[in-house]
Amino acid sequence: MTKYRICLIALLIASLVTLGMLSGYFFLTPDPKTIAAENKALKAVIEEAASAPAEAIGSSTKITYEYIYLGGHKETSETRAPKNWQGLTLTEFKEIFDGWQIKEFSSDGVVLAKVLNAYSPKHYVLGEYEGKVAVYRKNEFEEKTVKQVTATPVESLPEDERKRLETGIDFYGDEALVKILEDYET
Repeated sequence: MTKYRICLIALLIASLVTLGMLSGYFFLTPDPKTIAAENKALKAVIEEAASAPAEAIGSSTKITYEYIYLGGHKETSETRAPKNWQGLTLTEFKEIFDGWQIKEFSSDGVVLAKVLNAYSPKHYVLGEYEGKVAVYRKNEFEEKTVKQVTATPVESLPEDERKRLETGIDFYGDEALVKILEDYET
């Protein structure tokens, strides 16, 4: 290859690169009018959001409390917002409910959740107390306290049931408690 051909190829490559850069600049650079219009629209959205009133608690706001206990049990209760909460915004509400997770906040409803290091008051353990079938409650240290002792003697039960009572049969809820007590008293 001659020097002439090498120079011609180099000049051709340089021309193509320059042409590509110029066309990229003209075709990919946004029009200043378009940029100005987009900036104006964005500014309007920001101003509208800043001027919008913050969500606040009203007289009809429903407050839902969720208590999450050891063992995964969850209990909820609902109430209307008290008068002294009316007008509070999310920021003000967070200051009052430190330690709670605010899962939802609007003028329609607020949902608060709290994880407790305790068993639910509706968490029971069926076991044996002084030879009788008994119902226990457990605390966060796994210590059991007797809630109720039935008239059913443990010795009257089948062997497999007696073994289950030795380790304790966990269950949840007042309805389950009534049913289990009925089963053991018949």
